[in-house]
Amino acid sequence: MTVTFASSLLVLLLLTWAALLVGGLLIDFGGRTARNRLPLAARMATSAMLTAAALVWWLGATRGTALAGYGLLIFAGMTLGFLGDLVMAKVIRTPNRVIFGMLAFGGGHLCYIAAFLGLGRALAKQSGAPLAPLVAIWAVYAAASALLWYTLIRQPARGRALNIGTLVYAVLIGAMAGSAMWLATAQPGLLPLALGGLLFIASDMFVGSELMRGTSFRSIGDVIWTTYTVAQFLIVYSTAIVLQIV
Repeated sequence: MTVTFASSLLVLLLLTWAALLVGGLLIDFGGRTARNRLPLAARMATSAMLTAAALVWWLGATRGTALAGYGLLIFAGMTLGFLGDLVMAKVIRTPNRVIFGMLAFGGGHLCYIAAFLGLGRALAKQSGAPLAPLVAIWAVYAAASALLWYTLIRQPARGRALNIGTLVYAVLIGAMAGSAMWLATAQPGLLPLALGGLLFIASDMFVGSELMRGTSFRSIGDVIWTTYTVAQFLIVYSTAIVLQIV
């Protein structure tokens, strides 16, 4: 895959993603509900576009370079996120969509964390100076995520296992977002990546509150999806920034 072809394909995928998201919100294609203006097909298609883009970033931009592992992990993380989307939307049927969805998304977050940690090591080696203490940033994000879980998601009536599972998942998201912020403290140009992590936290807090507490307001599904897909976009397309600084 040539650089020119990869660049053109990435622009096309980005424009398609944006058209699906904005067009689905503005234009009524039928099937709108109080929860969702965006139809299911548009939601799954935006996720598919970003998965394809992550593949192109890996194969067309990072493969064969020092960032090959980073590109592969971002692609793996986005692929698992897409799988989680299909499970949560019941396109792929599982015995329990919440548990299997969390497993898929959790695997994706672990891939993102691994990618960010590897990038952090590369940045430290490049600058010759250590980055900010990661554990301290993790602690702040974990505490904030746990507090948000307690405030917005915790629901004893749903059972101990599901409450513990959602808490662990919330802390894992915090670790992913904290890792992105850790990189941004070393390279301010990576602030879009850190913003992606924060939007991921916001989206999943809405998801958890809806699933566990039955929280509902008009277009909650669109709020969840917009924050989520923009978060994934920022993570995937921040590869362009990473390529400029490493």
